[in-house]
Amino acid sequence: MKLHRKAYLSAFISFLIGTLFMCIFFYNSTIRIAIACYYYTLIAGIVNFSIFVLLMLKSLTNQKMKHKYYKGSAILFINIPVVLLYVFFSTKLKDTIRIEVVNATDSTISNLQISGCEDDAFISKLNESESNTKWILVKNICNISIDYELEGKTYSEKILEKVGPNMGHQLSYRVGLHQKD
Repeated sequence: MKLHRKAYLSAFISFLIGTLFMCIFFYNSTIRIAIACYYYTLIAGIVNFSIFVLLMLKSLTNQKMKHKYYKGSAILFINIPVVLLYVFFSTKLKDTIRIEVVNATDSTISNLQISGCEDDAFISKLNESESNTKWILVKNICNISIDYELEGKTYSEKILEKVGPNMGHQLSYRVGLHQKD
């Protein structure tokens, strides 16, 4: 296979695998996935940079194929903004708690206020077994709690305590199981 075609293939495969890792990390924000993404990015970066250097060296010695080598280099460089976008998004995810609030009662819950971590969220109502996901940005160590109304009474529950930056994850919280006045 010609070198410029290897560059196209490498760029395409790098993009697909990187996107797959990003999707897995989005749905399963675990440290194992983050570490795998880090090593994959390192290996893919070395491979793609090596191909880029070879393309540049070949373009100096083969004037006839120079245009194709430059095109292969450009295709490899298209992945750089994608990687930067994925790094930015991953950084935001690691500072975000994604809470799926699930109504665990037999009644409608209303005026759900999730508070803490300088980033409040509001859900007007949840019918029986209904859920709603809210994203809470975590800038400092804080607690996350929820206040809600059920059958005319106001309740307050703690969802998480001592959450800090870089502790991002997702969870499902069943509201209404720990009712306290």
